[in-house]
Amino acid sequence: MRMTGFVAVAASLAIVASAHGEDIEWSQTLNLPKGLNLPKDVSADILGIELGEPYASAKVKLEKLYRESPAAPQKKKIDEVERGISMVLPSRGSITARFPGQIDLTTITPGKGRLPIEERVSVFVSAPPSGQQVIGIERAIEYPEHADQPRVSELLDRLKAKFKAEPVVNPKGGAVEYTFVFVKGRAVDPRQLTIVTCNADYGIQNMPTNSNDVPRMNAEGKCDIVLRLTIAYGLSADHVKRVTFAFSDSERTKANLTADYAFFGNYVKRLQDGTKGAGPKL
Repeated sequence: MRMTGFVAVAASLAIVASAHGEDIEWSQTLNLPKGLNLPKDVSADILGIELGEPYASAKVKLEKLYRESPAAPQKKKIDEVERGISMVLPSRGSITARFPGQIDLTTITPGKGRLPIEERVSVFVSAPPSGQQVIGIERAIEYPEHADQPRVSELLDRLKAKFKAEPVVNPKGGAVEYTFVFVKGRAVDPRQLTIVTCNADYGIQNMPTNSNDVPRMNAEGKCDIVLRLTIAYGLSADHVKRVTFAFSDSERTKANLTADYAFFGNYVKRLQDGTKGAGPKL
């Protein structure tokens, strides 16, 4: 990773529909509570940032992590990134609304050897109509020095205790995947699930940019919340060289995006009905 120092990208809650340069007056139409589809004694969080919490509080937590990081000022940064949702127009063009949809925290900290430990935490949120809730969290850590590499077994034991569940194990040569799945408030055995029926990237990398794609998310209702842990082996098969956590709430993402697209669709319709330029001279 190349570090460029602290960056804070200012982004207004007034969203720009980029195709027309219009400001959208957003209003919230949905507010799902935290903890949905999880056992009551399980917290869906990474570094204290929970699925379902508002953008504003997640940002405060990331900023606190930034301040408390032992990384030198030039070796850490925090960025806000715009994401967008689009509507197709009769002209086959589209109109897009953009909003602060992602916050990234990147740090490089000294390790026990010559090479540092690199970490990136990304938080993904929905649009304002659904409360700009956290719908996905991704965390990646790289330990290039053998002396810094944690034990796979110890990390897995802590996750089992935290989520009170057993994961499915999927060996991949020099790496391994562990997957925890929750449906309607209970942990389920994910061994019969596939990447199609249970995708940890919904809301993270696979955020639909078209409303027609939203109903396909968690279409079978078998994968409400998923944590996928991908580990590249280090010094041994019990040492972590690189670990990536992908934690997403597919059912919340589906409901939130449905509300976001419904609001945006109504906005586009009002724009279409109320906008009229002068006709050509005949």
